[in-house]
Amino acid sequence: MQAVLLLCALSLVVPARSKANPARPQPVRAPTPKITTGRPSAFTTESWPPLPTPVETETLTSTGSPPPPYWSDPRIHNLGNAGILGGLHAAVAPLFTHLIDRVAYKGVDARAQIHKTIAPDLRVVDLCCGTAFSATKGATGVDTSAQMLAMARLHRPDAIFVQGNAETWGEDAAFDVATVMYGMHEMPRGARRKVLHNAMRIARKYVLIVDIDPSFCPSAMMLSGEPFIEEYLRNIDEDVQEAAAHRAWRKARIEVVPGHVVMWRLDL
Repeated sequence: MQAVLLLCALSLVVPARSKANPARPQPVRAPTPKITTGRPSAFTTESWPPLPTPVETETLTSTGSPPPPYWSDPRIHNLGNAGILGGLHAAVAPLFTHLIDRVAYKGVDARAQIHKTIAPDLRVVDLCCGTAFSATKGATGVDTSAQMLAMARLHRPDAIFVQGNAETWGEDAAFDVATVMYGMHEMPRGARRKVLHNAMRIARKYVLIVDIDPSFCPSAMMLSGEPFIEEYLRNIDEDVQEAAAHRAWRKARIEVVPGHVVMWRLDL
């Protein structure tokens, strides 16, 4: 299994030029974590342009049952974020994070570079925090995966971690800064839009979105563990622009690792 994950990580180094998407296994039902939400927001995405049809995810599995929520999709990195395999995923995630930084990004730690730009006295929330490599010291990390949060608490005792849904979690203007790092490409478009506007709702100064460069061409191996990435690559720039325009926030787009990592900064 670790060999499979190694191949997935290495696929970021030499992306294939083919856009072919291999057949993927149908998702199976996974237990839905008990997650916290937050106070409903008056800001909605109802006035945004409608989502394309058909929707990007399956409506039924091969057994006729509804698919699991996207955050429990077992196709994510070929392991998912829940259950026993989610625990394995969380255990090996730090190794592959370092591997990608050293090999694919040629030694550039994008997260560390971005952390240096955030003043230490600011109150920060890191949505979709995973194992917490993206969380600044003293930040509050939020994720739906109990397995990822367990690993986060082990190696980041300097931060606070909460199991919650990034689409709705938090109170209005409760933090100075909201960050979402490498989470947007792991969710369908409707969820991504909700996370964007929720990050803007709970941040009173600015939001940082850090993720894969939309110009990146994923390999077939990478596609096998990233069920939402092709749609993400097509639409993320538009989604960020619409979110900024909807609330009249300023937007800046910054290349962190050329061809690999982009940061969108949204300022109130």
